[in-house]
Amino acid sequence: MRWNVLVGAGSCLERPYEATGVVGNLTARAVKSAVHSTKPPLSSSERVFQSSSKAQAVDAAQVAPSPSPSKLEALGGGRAGIVIVAHDRTDTLARCLDSLLQQPDLSLFRLAVSLDHAPSFDKMEAVVRTSSSRYQVNVWKKPDDPKQKVPVAKIAAHFRFALSQSFEVAKFEFAIFIENDLVLAPDFLWYFRITAPLLEHDPSIWCVSSWNDNGFSEIASDERKLFRTDYFPGLGWMIRNDTWSMLAPLWSSFPSTGWDHWIRHGVPQLRYRDCVAPEVPRSKHVDTKGTNVKAGSGIYKLLEKMAFSKLPNGELHDVSYLLRDRYEPYMQKVLQDAQMAPNLESLRDFVGQSDSNLAQPVANPKEIKGLRPLPPTPGHIFCGA
Repeated sequence: MRWNVLVGAGSCLERPYEATGVVGNLTARAVKSAVHSTKPPLSSSERVFQSSSKAQAVDAAQVAPSPSPSKLEALGGGRAGIVIVAHDRTDTLARCLDSLLQQPDLSLFRLAVSLDHAPSFDKMEAVVRTSSSRYQVNVWKKPDDPKQKVPVAKIAAHFRFALSQSFEVAKFEFAIFIENDLVLAPDFLWYFRITAPLLEHDPSIWCVSSWNDNGFSEIASDERKLFRTDYFPGLGWMIRNDTWSMLAPLWSSFPSTGWDHWIRHGVPQLRYRDCVAPEVPRSKHVDTKGTNVKAGSGIYKLLEKMAFSKLPNGELHDVSYLLRDRYEPYMQKVLQDAQMAPNLESLRDFVGQSDSNLAQPVANPKEIKGLRPLPPTPGHIFCGA
């Protein structure tokens, strides 16, 4: 028994210092109807929440929804590629490759490893040859760029290279990008196969991620539940070629805080489009010597608490409820049926008491920082808690 807590705004954790949103972009129709059904009359903070949500919805509505198909078929063979993005760590590459090569659906994908550290090319390529004797794995080698001095800029340039190789050279229709410090859940590839049609049929969805920054084992348990979020989770993610065509001319060569931060905050064309993410993550971070994660650090300790799906391959089924014209009525009903918490301080008292949804609109993200297991982001990103 548990309460699902829905709030209007939250302070979050960017990767690693932001957390994903839960609700994503709702239309004015859904939010307006849901909020108007709530009694008693709106408080001042609720009015702010309604106004903010409505303003977002007007812009979101500019993305025309596609008619929903009656059923979404899992992605077939020959249409997608998988790219492991690696630098110079042979141990993490071997572990990631081993995890990938155990996936039941691997034969349906084309495989590549993208490298960007010339002094390590030989030893990294040797790992690929040793680990992948049963499959053809292409190795892409990014030319060195002396202008790239800062690690975050080098990483951004490497991802641009990997994206360009995937969609402009290899001509993948869909591509899944995996950082080499990840290991994968049993249904990792099936998860992407079953969600790929969402990118075809719903222009308000631009990516699918295997990660959930809120996917802590104490609160994430439903391995079959997926959601939409206006935040880019990363850590094992898929886009379609049309999205790269839009991003390519905009890509930041020298992001001050990382390419993924730029994706989240620096691309107006993505502002009112969503990603799909799982309640229980399909990827797990295992490295302790990376650019962002060190053994014993606060981020490392948080990542140790993340849930990791054990759902067998093929057991995740129809995900058409995530299509915009179905998801909005669903979220409208969630908000309509949710019990309003008396105040923020009382939320913890409801945890574990019911399977119902508990809602509390707020106007200031600082108000709920005490409810989260994560520290607040300096940017106070508005998202679900």
